[in-house]
Order: sequence, then structure tokens, then C-alpha cells
Amino acid sequence: MRLVNVAEKKEVVKNFDHLTKLKYSPVNPTAFTERGLYMLATILKGSVATQTTINIINTFVEI
Repeated sequence: MRLVNVAEKKEVVKNFDHLTKLKYSPVNPTAFTERGLYMLATILKGSVATQTTINIINTFVEI
């Protein structure tokens, strides 16, 4: 995981209405990186959890 910087935080708040409370938080949120998602995939068991994690990783690659 990594800390989201101030500019990224502002961009997220601007693009997602349901995160307006984040705008007033003094703490920057954290975000999963591709490596963190891969580590999560190695821990989770079950076909649904594995497929969900693979889909998330594929989304990162597309972005």
C-alpha cells in the first residue's frame, strides 16, 4: 500500500461524489498497488476471491 498524495486525493474527491467527507479529512488515504493486490491474491482462498483479485489487477494494467 502507499499513501495517496494531496493532488490525487483532490482528484478522487472531485470524481466520486460519495467521497466528499474525504475532502475534509486531515489524513491522506492509502491505496493498493499492483504488488499489494498480488500479495492479497496469494493469501485469499477460493475461486471467487481469486477471480476478483485477478480482475482488479487487470484493471490496473489497463489504466
